[in-house]
Amino acid sequence: METLAKRPINPYILTPLVDDVGFFGRDSVLRFVRNTLASPYQNLVVLFGQRRIGKTSLLHQLRRGSNVPDGFRAVYFDLQGRAEHRLEQVLFGLAREIARELDLEAPSRRAFAEESFFQYHFLPLVYERMGSDRLLVLVDEFDVLSGEAVETHAAYHSFFAYLQDLLIDEQRGLAFVFVVGRRLDELPSRIKATFKSAQCKSISVLDRPAATRLIVEPARGDVRFADDAVERLLELTSGHPYFLQLLCYELFDRALRSGRDEVRSEHVSDEVLEAVMELGMGGLAWFWDEFPPAERFILSSLAHLAPEGEAATLREIGTALREHGVRLQGMELSSAPMVLSEWGIIRPVGNDAFGFRVEFLRRWILAKHSLEEAKRELERVSARAVRDYEAGRGHHHEGRLDDARLLYLRALAANPNHARAQLGLAQAHYESGDIEAATDAFEKAYRLDPESARDGLTAAHRDSGVAHEAEGRYDQARPHYQRVLDIVPDDIGGRHRLRDSWRATAGAHLASGRWEQAAEAYREALRYVPDDMVIQRAVVDLEQRHLESETLRQRRLQLERAVLETRLREEQGRRRRLEETAADALPTFLAIAAISATGVAVGLAMVGGMLNSPWVPLGVGAYLVAISGAFVWTRSRLSRAAGIEHAPPQLESNRAAVGIDTAGSSTDTERIHRASRGRIL
Repeated sequence: METLAKRPINPYILTPLVDDVGFFGRDSVLRFVRNTLASPYQNLVVLFGQRRIGKTSLLHQLRRGSNVPDGFRAVYFDLQGRAEHRLEQVLFGLAREIARELDLEAPSRRAFAEESFFQYHFLPLVYERMGSDRLLVLVDEFDVLSGEAVETHAAYHSFFAYLQDLLIDEQRGLAFVFVVGRRLDELPSRIKATFKSAQCKSISVLDRPAATRLIVEPARGDVRFADDAVERLLELTSGHPYFLQLLCYELFDRALRSGRDEVRSEHVSDEVLEAVMELGMGGLAWFWDEFPPAERFILSSLAHLAPEGEAATLREIGTALREHGVRLQGMELSSAPMVLSEWGIIRPVGNDAFGFRVEFLRRWILAKHSLEEAKRELERVSARAVRDYEAGRGHHHEGRLDDARLLYLRALAANPNHARAQLGLAQAHYESGDIEAATDAFEKAYRLDPESARDGLTAAHRDSGVAHEAEGRYDQARPHYQRVLDIVPDDIGGRHRLRDSWRATAGAHLASGRWEQAAEAYREALRYVPDDMVIQRAVVDLEQRHLESETLRQRRLQLERAVLETRLREEQGRRRRLEETAADALPTFLAIAAISATGVAVGLAMVGGMLNSPWVPLGVGAYLVAISGAFVWTRSRLSRAAGIEHAPPQLESNRAAVGIDTAGSSTDTERIHRASRGRIL
């Protein structure tokens, strides 16, 4: 017990810093508030930033010592838990806090039933007590009054108009500093109207010097943080004060338990990070709840896609979302990363790429908030979608399918990612007999929740395939059966149906004499049921037939080739004999022509000068007769030698048939093949 009593108190604080202990940095923000309120004409300041960034601690610091703006008395007022309160309840709560701070008598609750009581009766008492000072109201969680579904009597519907009038009427005696957990452009219009004359300042992570002091100084004298440990903590948190407090709290505690007086980088282990995630479970969950659905999806996908220090593109993020069945509008996909970047949660890297700024947050999201978990959370986001879905289920159970489908569609219009509404719509279509619509709806449900939609989707595709098969549309049936196997690879029914479909197609090919197509269809059938003996035998028979047919075809081609080669050889022999005979006859032809020409020349010389003599025509005629006789004799010799005296057209036909032109002969195999194919055709 003595040892425990001497053990140092953990100096790291996980709750808002009400006192000045553990508060570091923020000098620029405090200076901004003081300078703004120094003007008598400025009585409204808005500080905004993400949850757990230190906004509440900052307000408490504005109440203390030199941080209070000159000439003001500061009062802290928390609106947390007052979202459903009436206006008079909110004003009474504010008046009670002011009275406590200024040591005034607490006003009566009943007095605030009159709306004007706060301004015209209570505030004059406050001004009298403060003298020349002004009242500064520090309002925390101001935006909680603008929840999604507030009752008609809630202060949300009247408080902001009342506040606008109050800021104008009480400008010289009253000022407000509001902190808001959202970006100003995300606030409802009536809140933005209240802030139209405000001076605004964002609150982000601590700068490096302030973050280093937050790590080192609280534990000084008990535990020392080595430089490498400080660097690792800054890498993990980027100066986020809440995450730093969590990590340092756990590291300080472990150091004391193990008897160490120093924390080094190796002590910041994965085990420590897991313990810190459990330690800060409540605060981290509250931090996560701040983000709208689109931003949660972006963060979840980015945590999975981008390891420490790396980035992912918008295209990669969009692909991951689609693979998990998450549907975001194009505007959401492009705007959400920019919003998160402005908040300091993620950082832009190049064009359309982002990485986590706070590595500890990435690891926590990776461990606690998968995309599947984010989808389940999304179903609870829209109250309207939940109501319509529940009403649709009621109609569904009672058999009123048309009413159920209408309500499911309304739920999906309010929340396109409501997996149960999509599944209910698919089931209602299926039970109504609209298989085509059911198949499409089940596909969408499968993208949102594969486990729940699997059975319905396979049943719808199976029924669609059967319907197409019944009308002989096997090609349209098979994609549905294949989809069944894509979803459930071991589905025996799907395999048998694909086998039967291909077997029916093979039968159609056989009936038309298309043996090869039939064999191919049978082989496709065997892909799905390889041990089907009937189809195996059919394939063997068809392959045997194909082999026999191919053998006959080859023999026919060989016969045709032999015939053509014989004809080719005969043609070549005739041509050779023709050329030899022509060579033999040519000297005789030339001798006859020369003798004739000599005789004519002699005759003409004997009768020289007698051109008009009748011997001249006779000599010319004799010459022509001699030449013609020589030509006829030579042609006859050539024809008899070639054996084609009366068949020159047939010779040319044979030449064409075997691919021989008049310039010479050829035994080229390809020409024979071409001639062979021509004859078969």
